[in-house]
Amino acid sequence: MIAAVVVILLVVWLVIGLTSGSGDDNDAPSDSSTTSAAPTSSEEAAPSSVEAVALPQVLCMGQSYAMLEPDLTTDEMLADPAALEEKYPGSILSTIPAGCIADSTERDQVVLALGPFPSLAEACAAGTEAEVKFTAYEGSADTGLTAAACPGA
Repeated sequence: MIAAVVVILLVVWLVIGLTSGSGDDNDAPSDSSTTSAAPTSSEEAAPSSVEAVALPQVLCMGQSYAMLEPDLTTDEMLADPAALEEKYPGSILSTIPAGCIADSTERDQVVLALGPFPSLAEACAAGTEAEVKFTAYEGSADTGLTAAACPGA
């Protein structure tokens, strides 16, 4: 009999706790909406900036690229990739994975890449058309990407 009374009291206590907890739940959505509003406001402050880790990586072998050099720092390129890519049609803000460029120790370099192209000549033509300084790269399975001189240059 005492056990039955204890069980009933526990059930009543649990029901009261859940009922009063639902009042807290009503407060929680306004708190969570405030919390979710904070990232939205920070996204509005810089809606198009990205982090380097979110960028696609260039392929290291069997392709050619023209890496544009628009005279901007990495932070400036990451601040508004969409505007940068719009200024240089066909380009993609990317990273070059560590070890991808032959004889380079740089890790995850942020670049504005045109490509991949099946040939160095096509990469050079695209880089020339961009009307900005660029470096052309050829890729192979053995060496990764290597800087190459454009034909006829």
